[in-house]
Amino acid sequence: MGLYAKRFFEYEYRLDPSNYSYLQARFCHRRLLPIMKFRSFLNSDPPALAALWQQQSRRSTANFVTSQLLEDFVFSKPYFDREGLIVAEDEGRIVGFAHGAFGPTDDQSDIDHEVGVTCLTLVAPDVEYDSVAPELLDRSEAYLRAKGAKLLYAGCVYPLNPFYLGFYGGSELPGVVESDESALATYRAAGYEEVDRCLIMSCDLANFRSPVDRRAIQNKRLCSVRRRAAGRATTWWEACTRPPTEVTVFDIVSTSSGELFGSVTYWMIEPLSTSRQTPIAGLTRLSIVEEMRGRGLASYLNSESLKALREAGIKQVEVQTMTSNKAAIGLYKKLGFQEIDCGIILRKKQGV
Repeated sequence: MGLYAKRFFEYEYRLDPSNYSYLQARFCHRRLLPIMKFRSFLNSDPPALAALWQQQSRRSTANFVTSQLLEDFVFSKPYFDREGLIVAEDEGRIVGFAHGAFGPTDDQSDIDHEVGVTCLTLVAPDVEYDSVAPELLDRSEAYLRAKGAKLLYAGCVYPLNPFYLGFYGGSELPGVVESDESALATYRAAGYEEVDRCLIMSCDLANFRSPVDRRAIQNKRLCSVRRRAAGRATTWWEACTRPPTEVTVFDIVSTSSGELFGSVTYWMIEPLSTSRQTPIAGLTRLSIVEEMRGRGLASYLNSESLKALREAGIKQVEVQTMTSNKAAIGLYKKLGFQEIDCGIILRKKQGV
């Protein structure tokens, strides 16, 4: 796999002097590593990047990814910067990439360059992860800092979610999934520490049964659940990052007055659904008006919406919620959701 450290000096001067210090450090530790070339994204890269996605085998990462999907949902975004997408190249073959980007300002009207995120670090499965990922991460961090970042995160999570919704994670972007042990080890070795966690949960609709209790019976008599298409985005950032497929909202309203009591939002998770060969919806937003909470409306609304999705051919529904939100976790477990993974939110230690 490429040229090795014993040929380091010859290769260094012939190809890329900017890699000298990194490769010399590896050479001095006597590790026989491939000599990589690291560079920014080029317009000719999408087919190779799509091929890299297609080699992934983790449940949390889509492998049905094409050049067109990457163009539509990554490269065409108004804030995409080719300098932030760093690829690792071995003898002309792209074997990995990292993507550094930014979140929004407080009013979500523009990019905030003070907070940066390495969205993900992807490496070909036949390449030693530790030989490529640390350098990709270093270069992503260098790009983010050069643009003004003062805080660095690893793995996208709202509102640091500029790219890759539907490409990894699930219903939302969860930071770094706990099952991706190689990535977690790389980030932690680089000085990132855990600041929060979220549970990734899934419900098999074939086995779904609505909870039946006194409040459910009462709510069925007093309330109606209505389905509608989602409205327009309310901020520039939402317009840029909203799910790439149809978004559906279920409202719960008073049968007598039509008063809105709450709503729940779903979207078709793509390209992860196609990768798993089953239709999967993502639950992203659940709200009940404050004065109506504690009456079982959330449980009833979710039950009715899950039944409607099952009738529409959806096989699974995924949701994620922070581990501190015990009420939401309890609700989803009551509805039959089971934990399938955990997202780790990582932030770089100051001064590291």
